[in-house]
Amino acid sequence: GDNLSAFADGGDASAWSRAAFAWAAKKGLVQGYDTPSGKMLSPGEDVARERVAVVLMRAFELGLLK
Repeated sequence: GDNLSAFADGGDASAWSRAAFAWAAKKGLVQGYDTPSGKMLSPGEDVARERVAVVLMRAFELGLLK
């Protein structure tokens, strides 16, 4: 599915990216950012390399990458 309702801005994700975002969130790779408005994905924004490193680290820890 492509349900991103757990994120305050989940509806802002592009249609082509929703299934991938939902899969990554379900696996625990993407957990969103805590803000006063709730958990945010911030789709469409630039991603800092340390955030990419966190996602890759989680993927290795979960056994999704070897």
